[in-house]
Amino acid sequence: DLFYLKSVEVPVEWVNRLKVEAMIRKVLGGASLCDVRMSMDLVNKIVTDEPDRDEKTVNIADRLGISIKERDLQLVLNLINTNKLVDQIAYISSKFAHESVLMKEMLQINRLVSERMVPSEMTGVFRNSDLKSETNGLHPLVNEVTYQMEDFMSWFENSSSLQVHPIVKFSVSMVELLRISPFEYYN
Repeated sequence: DLFYLKSVEVPVEWVNRLKVEAMIRKVLGGASLCDVRMSMDLVNKIVTDEPDRDEKTVNIADRLGISIKERDLQLVLNLINTNKLVDQIAYISSKFAHESVLMKEMLQINRLVSERMVPSEMTGVFRNSDLKSETNGLHPLVNEVTYQMEDFMSWFENSSSLQVHPIVKFSVSMVELLRISPFEYYN
């Protein structure tokens, strides 16, 4: 016999602790994608401090007594804010039974990730030049970015009706966003 739990009361402390741990791991993962390495303890200290979005990185570092590059701390703050936005989008989508991630949200996510890291006119907009890298053959030319993003977003929105497993959906999304690299920075 299989035993299924239909509803379990989970103590609030556990829920809060799991949320904090999930945020720490998401921030560590995002930082590692940007080639920024830091310890889980350091990220834990920053996440649990719950710094204000407009607070200066120098003030946060002083208050927490941490030694960190200003750019790395700003990236951690941006990733925290981005994850909060993604959680809000997911919550709203679940309440209205709408899984659509519109282009507007994608641009807002890029704006948050790159806030104070690159000039503001370069955040939340598609790149306006071809990528110059050793992987240039993989990325579309600048005039193809909008069309390929529209195709990708269409697939993403319709993949639920196609019953694509969430892990496959995530994997394909990650690969496609890295391949298209629609933004100049922080794809």
